[in-house]
Amino acid sequence: MPTRLDAWEGRLDRLMAAVPYVLLAVSTALFLLTGSHSADYRLVTLGLAVLTAGWVALMTRWPALYIAGLVILIAALSSRGIWFASFFAFTGYLHSWQLLRGMWRFVGVAATAAISIVAYGGGPPEPTPTAILSYLFFVAAIVALVGLFSFVGDVTAERSAERKRMVSQLEATMRENAGLHAQLLIQAREAGVLDERQRMAGEIHDTLAQGLTGIITQLQAATHAREGGEWQRHIDNATRLARESLAEARRSVHAVAPGPRWSRRACPTRWRRSPPRGRTSTGCAPISPRLVRSAPCIPRSR
Repeated sequence: MPTRLDAWEGRLDRLMAAVPYVLLAVSTALFLLTGSHSADYRLVTLGLAVLTAGWVALMTRWPALYIAGLVILIAALSSRGIWFASFFAFTGYLHSWQLLRGMWRFVGVAATAAISIVAYGGGPPEPTPTAILSYLFFVAAIVALVGLFSFVGDVTAERSAERKRMVSQLEATMRENAGLHAQLLIQAREAGVLDERQRMAGEIHDTLAQGLTGIITQLQAATHAREGGEWQRHIDNATRLARESLAEARRSVHAVAPGPRWSRRACPTRWRRSPPRGRTSTGCAPISPRLVRSAPCIPRSR
């Protein structure tokens, strides 16, 4: 997601791209508004300015050739008006440092500085040691200042790029962590479902075991009461217990099937009644209270 800093950097890039044309327009306007040059002289200078604008727009893809032509055009324009050396010559410093590499940066900056100082002085320095040393001193001073400020800008740009890389890596790590978190949630949910099914399997075992025990007890009682006429009641109780056990087992099997997690709202009303000490973790009692009262208790398997 673009930040406010990214927006400012985009604006700065657009501004730096427009700087050469703005400086060229300002220099040309000042040249045309000042001085007492002839119409032909002004027209030739205006043509050179248009040619320079085209050169800047079309030739930057070839850095070495572009800087060489730019320095020549700066020299031609500066020889026709001091305003070009005062304003547009800054483009030579800027593009020489941006487009060239290594020591060639200093070569481009030094050439632009030499042309600008010649324009300021009204011509080449006089052939005297003092004039030549002064000329070289000013060229070296301009190169040093341009190199210093450009180096600071390069360091700032490198730090900005490093921060962008760190932010990108952090965002990638956060996305990876989000994926791992989602995967852990899925695994935890699957583990919970497995535990719930294992618990339900134990409850089914308890239901069937207690039901079968009650049936055996009733059948044994019917055998002993065969002569007393009570055997039919015990047979009816055994049949009823068998049906109830079958119904409870079916409910438990249905509860094990995949679906929403159990809740009291999802449990049938008749399941919400549980005997004391017989409540499960879901709040539902898989064993009928009547079955518990009529059959002996069997310890739950582990």
